[in-house]
Amino acid sequence: MVIKGSVKGNQMRTNTISIFAWLFCLNCLWGQIPAKENDKLTIPREGHTPPEGYFIGLVTTTSFKFTSVYGKIEVPIYAVQKIERKDEKTEILFTWNNEKITGFIATEMFYFQFPSGQIVGIPSAYITKYEFTKRRDTPLNHKDYLAMKNGDEFHGQVVDTRFKFATSHSPMNISVSSIIRMEDADGQTKLDLSDGATVVGKIDANFVNVMSNYGFKLKVPLSNIKSIQIFR
Repeated sequence: MVIKGSVKGNQMRTNTISIFAWLFCLNCLWGQIPAKENDKLTIPREGHTPPEGYFIGLVTTTSFKFTSVYGKIEVPIYAVQKIERKDEKTEILFTWNNEKITGFIATEMFYFQFPSGQIVGIPSAYITKYEFTKRRDTPLNHKDYLAMKNGDEFHGQVVDTRFKFATSHSPMNISVSSIIRMEDADGQTKLDLSDGATVVGKIDANFVNVMSNYGFKLKVPLSNIKSIQIFR
């Protein structure tokens, strides 16, 4: 079963109140047997008290597309702890490894199984918050830690091998394996090196290429980076 409606961005053209009431009745009819794994989807109820309701069950969609400033990525459900809508154009994704990425969900439909076993398709535009049960452990395969100026933070591995680096004294060609930490320094970049030296200058690149802990590639704008802790 799929709930259909005309959706533009995150604004709903269909009647969200009647949709919510209809789904709630179906859930009552299908039974309230607790699911082995419980995900929670929050949906607004305009004109009601409380102003939002939720469904308990299991999201059967295994992955979804998420668009951020680092590119469009395919995120496995098992990696995600929750997603919260900040406004009509912005959602924040939280992983089980204490990561946070700002962007928006680019997948239009999530499939949801009620405790009775019935599965429905719910447009992502209706959902203001997703809370997922932990499906499996998600070990850190890549341990470099990136902190962004907008508050995002995530793990990965810097896959660039060298940076062309211009200082006030001379140009340098620095191996990433020799860098312990990169940090923004008033429009320049400060590098702490494994030999104890610190250099300040400009990296001759617009992006840092990163392989995420979940296997997708990110192009991280250098101008957005607050710091990167590199582990080799």
